[in-house]
Amino acid sequence: VEQAQPVFVEDVDDGRAPAELVAAMRRAGIGATALLPLVIEERPQGLLSVRYAGTHRFAADEQRLLSDIATQFALAFRNIRHVDELERRAARLT
Repeated sequence: VEQAQPVFVEDVDDGRAPAELVAAMRRAGIGATALLPLVIEERPQGLLSVRYAGTHRFAADEQRLLSDIATQFALAFRNIRHVDELERRAARLT
């Protein structure tokens, strides 16, 4: 996720995730997760997390859909920031 790329963990116990992450996910009752960075202006600004209690296979079409949803969230957040900035500028002019 630090590289602004989605991460799909289909089974927290498969040995690929760091031990501290596995322990935290087990405590939270998570068996599988998708971690999708919300990238605004080429920088990660947030994270969309989709979690499953058990293992879950993320098919290619599901990965694309989740990535598209994360992109739409990021665009919405960016637009909100722009609207907030415009409102601040308008308030200064009045």
